Amino acid sequence: MIKLENVSKVYHNNGVSTIGLHNINLSLNKGEIVAITGESGSGKSTLLNVISKIDSFDEGEIYYKGNATSYFDIQDMDDFRKNKVGFIFQNYNILDSYTVLENVMLPLILKGYSNEDAKKEALKLLDKVNLRSRAQSRGSKLSGGEKQRCVIARALASDCEILACDEPTGNLDSETAKQIIDLIISVAENKLVLIVTHNFDEVKDYCTRELIVSDGTIVEDIKFKEVNSIDENENLDLDYKTLPSKVTSHIAKNNIFFTPHKSILMFLLMLIISFTFLYGLQSLKVALNNDFLDYTFTNPFDNYLLVYDNLHNNIDETKLTNYSYDKNPFSSQDSIFSKIDEQETSSIYVKEVPYGTLVAGTHPTNNNEFVIYVSVIDTVTIENLKDSIGKTINFYNQETRLFESTNYKLVGVGTVTTSDINYSYITECDSLRTYMDNFVVSIKGNYTLNNETKSIKISKNSTSSNTPKILIPSSMESNIANITYNIFLEDIYILDGLDIEASNTVNEVTLLVSLNQPITTKNYFSYVYASSVEIENVKKILLNNNLSVVYPPTDGDTDNVFAIIIEVLSLISTFNYTLYLIGIFFISYFILSKIYASRVKDFQIIRVLGVTKNDMIKVVNKEILWVSEAAIVLSFIIFIYAINFIPDLSALKNIDIATIITYFILLTIFAIFTARRFNVKLYKFSVRKSFNGGKK
Repeated sequence: MIKLENVSKVYHNNGVSTIGLHNINLSLNKGEIVAITGESGSGKSTLLNVISKIDSFDEGEIYYKGNATSYFDIQDMDDFRKNKVGFIFQNYNILDSYTVLENVMLPLILKGYSNEDAKKEALKLLDKVNLRSRAQSRGSKLSGGEKQRCVIARALASDCEILACDEPTGNLDSETAKQIIDLIISVAENKLVLIVTHNFDEVKDYCTRELIVSDGTIVEDIKFKEVNSIDENENLDLDYKTLPSKVTSHIAKNNIFFTPHKSILMFLLMLIISFTFLYGLQSLKVALNNDFLDYTFTNPFDNYLLVYDNLHNNIDETKLTNYSYDKNPFSSQDSIFSKIDEQETSSIYVKEVPYGTLVAGTHPTNNNEFVIYVSVIDTVTIENLKDSIGKTINFYNQETRLFESTNYKLVGVGTVTTSDINYSYITECDSLRTYMDNFVVSIKGNYTLNNETKSIKISKNSTSSNTPKILIPSSMESNIANITYNIFLEDIYILDGLDIEASNTVNEVTLLVSLNQPITTKNYFSYVYASSVEIENVKKILLNNNLSVVYPPTDGDTDNVFAIIIEVLSLISTFNYTLYLIGIFFISYFILSKIYASRVKDFQIIRVLGVTKNDMIKVVNKEILWVSEAAIVLSFIIFIYAINFIPDLSALKNIDIATIITYFILLTIFAIFTARRFNVKLYKFSVRKSFNGGKK
């Protein structure tokens, strides 16, 4: 049945070569029960491993039924074990996380049995080894004798011709050891049984032959009973068929659900990684969109200029008249907020929206009607606004949250090609612009109290009394006399002659100025619109009048130094975020590798049962990807819920499809990378080395 001719095996470890086997010549027949004995380190386990294809050999030849096996690669060895060899080990090598029934079913499923048929056959085998009552017990809950009986049932399930037993009673007491030997012999009919043992007396009454091994050679071959040699020759047809997807999926599913603590730990880790990555990705995108120019002058279109005096004096606005452009007051540049069907929208009034496209509704026909333009990538807001066409909209200021019954009607929705989804642009309604210039002013400044600087807000408020007042908290009332209120705000507004009043309802100082109370202004800059075709000519006119011009970042001259700074800062932010992600990924991979390192033995046991390398890779990939994708999807759901229901995260709303796609692709790549690295580690050693911790 099996013939060894001059077989040798040499181990190499740290530059040191050790002989495992040397010139072994041996013939083994079906029906023999062979004890392999010898001192520790003599080579008896090596001989068993080489015969059963757990390990390879370096010289000579091993024939199985007339077929040479020296050409076997890893897949051939895996396939040979699956079809020809059953294993019983000293340390059991039971899948502790599996139930007894699943342990025995596994070889049957690998052979193509349906799940139902495998279960029926496994229960019969458990009856044979008197273990049916423990069918639903986890392997980790069994005694040593029960584990070994489970392994014997699993070996029988392989329906193999060779039964390889490596110290099968080494960890058992004498009474249990005798029971296990009796059980092995009872199922050994028509099989070649190889038993490596350090206690020959346990098996001498059953053995037909003893091989005594010393220093890698057989020093004595004692036959107690002659077993007729049968000249068996067959075509060794290793099927090489990959396992069906349902089988690899079954194994992956079992690995996930039978190791809940490790699976949950991996799931939670991937959940944290995914949420952190998505939060960082969306935060970075929002940060890059909200650049310096957005805060300085919020209109990004290329028909728009900010103008100031060369000497930074109060601007002479007479220089801005009688030309082919339109001067825009400061107030209209501030954001105005609308609440449309419970969705808040931040808008800026602009004279026109270059390159904008009306996608729904019409242009205004009355002076209380307006059109709103949003970024073409903000599909959610676009659809919401379409549903609101024809509705009356009230506007309010973000700082004061004071609503006005302005009754403006949304009649059209348009899109503009910009990645900035933080602003929408209102146009085609001069009455709304006038309203904004009379109402929407909210500027932060400072005032002095007892030589301490305090914050202040200025708001125009059409609902306030005719007398402008500074309202302060009542807790500050005793210090009112010490307030210095010659307030100077951002070189824009100077306010004089203001009354002071204590209030029980305010927590911060707010200056309220009624519409009929003029504010003394000191403007240091203005905003100018010009048609796109006239923009260069307008710039020249302004520069000739000793004015400086800041033009949007599409212009490449020296006036765009801020844009250059922002580009640099954006690159730095992106670089820092990339380093952060790399750090997170490496830390996470390290933890994941530790989780899976604790499961290497389980995977190696499955390998011993004959699951080929390619099929094992599929099992590992499915297991890691299923857990990872579940975590990725859940983290996305949590993130969407968080940005919509947690006010502090509302700035991260309007996540676009590109961010979503990037998120899913990069996290999936990370999961695939993790699975691939684990597979490399799994196949770094042979099966024998893996069981031995990578040692000789």
